[in-house]
Amino acid sequence: MMETLVPAYIRSCEISSAADAELMTICRLFGVVTDFALVTMQNRYRGIATEGGRLLRRVEKELIRRRVVHSASEIYAIPDRDVDCADLSVLSIAELEQLFRLRPRRYETRKNEGLELLTRYFETAIVNELGRRQPSDRGERLMIDYCRIVNRLELENVGFILRLPIGEAESDKYGNIASAEELATLIAIHAGYRTLNERERLVNYVDMAVKMLCNTSDTQSLACLASVLLDLDRQNKVKCPDRVNGVLRDSISSWIETPLVDATKMVIPMLTLEMLDSDYSLGVKARKIVNRCYNNCLAGEHTLDELYTAVVCSTYVTRFSPRRMALCWNSFCDGINDGLSSLQICRLLESAMEMEDFVTINQSIKQRLLLLLSLKAKSCDPLAVAFLDKVMAHPHRNVSLAV
Repeated sequence: MMETLVPAYIRSCEISSAADAELMTICRLFGVVTDFALVTMQNRYRGIATEGGRLLRRVEKELIRRRVVHSASEIYAIPDRDVDCADLSVLSIAELEQLFRLRPRRYETRKNEGLELLTRYFETAIVNELGRRQPSDRGERLMIDYCRIVNRLELENVGFILRLPIGEAESDKYGNIASAEELATLIAIHAGYRTLNERERLVNYVDMAVKMLCNTSDTQSLACLASVLLDLDRQNKVKCPDRVNGVLRDSISSWIETPLVDATKMVIPMLTLEMLDSDYSLGVKARKIVNRCYNNCLAGEHTLDELYTAVVCSTYVTRFSPRRMALCWNSFCDGINDGLSSLQICRLLESAMEMEDFVTINQSIKQRLLLLLSLKAKSCDPLAVAFLDKVMAHPHRNVSLAV
């Protein structure tokens, strides 16, 4: 197993002639590999412990003999300076490797902020950036391989804890997310993850959402975002900070007193808070809004958001008629143009998917919507890519985008 995990040029390195910096990197690598082999319960790594431990002791003794370090603990010390990580593409290979080794500090920061701890999406982003670099010498090549191998082992460890397969690597080339509603919908889509890599993208989006919640005073427009985060936390899928609950409460209280956003945007937030706090008055308010949306649809005087709300919250509608709503959907979509946003297309498609098990949906219209979304996906629109990949590619999944 050592042969496939650690490249031959590292295993066969002539320790006495290697540069000090190279030996430091090699020692750190063998330290992680050996520790992982000793504690893992996976049989395929157990044979690494003996060989890795032998190489590790040789390198440690050489570094101490050269007086590069006074003790082995200095080799594994966390870097004592921060690295600006705003743009990974401008950092050198050495800076990226140092940033990678600052993981323990990031872990403590996440712990203090109440964020999800079982994740390595940022370290994976560093490894992906290193994978695009061309090393100029063996020292840089060692740094790249160190980060790659360590991240692989740590991902396997996280996957083992969560009982998830690693899965295919997710692309890190996506376009910008335009709004809080888009981000909330992306989180709802990825909540149905089946692999660790899918979950890693979800945690990344959750971090973005928490930052968005903390950096704005317009809580009403972010109620949908807060509600989807709290639902993830409730299901023990991804942890979110306790303060998100306060944001949701404040946004709903503010809206009830002085509504600044459309009522349809507060339905899911109120139903979420009703479930968390057992405040049944919120459920009553939400049900009134849903029924008003449904009646507007039947009268032919409705918006896309009202149509979407009436369908995805149909369990709260008194005497809901799938047939009449399908006619409403067909009529509404027949007059749409190509200027719809990805969010609007996704909501129309999800509404169709909710109803087509019971009634007939105009398939030509549905295919047109899918074509429009495919065109947006080609330009790396994150919502279009996610919907087509996670929902349409796996129609058997029970995924709700209601946010």
